[in-house]
Amino acid sequence: MSEEPQLTFEDEPLRRRYLQTFDLIRRGDFDGSWRALDELHAQGVKLPDLYDVMKCLKFWLNRKTRIESCEAGLPLADTLEGEWKLFEQFIMQKALASHPVIAHFREAVWNRVIENFILAIQQGDVPDPELLLRLSGALLVGGQYARARDTLLYAKKFKPRDAVLHAYLGDAWHGLGEN
Repeated sequence: MSEEPQLTFEDEPLRRRYLQTFDLIRRGDFDGSWRALDELHAQGVKLPDLYDVMKCLKFWLNRKTRIESCEAGLPLADTLEGEWKLFEQFIMQKALASHPVIAHFREAVWNRVIENFILAIQQGDVPDPELLLRLSGALLVGGQYARARDTLLYAKKFKPRDAVLHAYLGDAWHGLGEN
């Protein structure tokens, strides 16, 4: 008796297209992801959590004009940090905090925060230790522990006795599995 291979839910083309939208989210292409999900929705596709993902996308798309109106560098990093705090409240209210797609949103937003902190540092003639600490905090949230450690070690030259700096440094080393 020969058994024919059975397609699983993961093999379905529509499911694959749905999962590809997660990659668009991770890269920060919220418009493209929305269009792809809207197209799937228009086809009557019933996928788990489709509406939850669309709610999260709508949160960020509703803020797009405000975010894009910010000057690159520190103003944009500050705005994105503030919007992330609001997003955290939103996902808690909607009971979405444990949804797997949240990690993709976190990566997209915090990578952009990090880029803008780096731009702000590059625009300054003298390194701002407070800005270096904020960059390090963003790197830690983004899971980039090695970059956070290196940034903190650089900032330590300017603020050798700063308690927050040392706490962040401990978090970075812990994230790297170092003592």
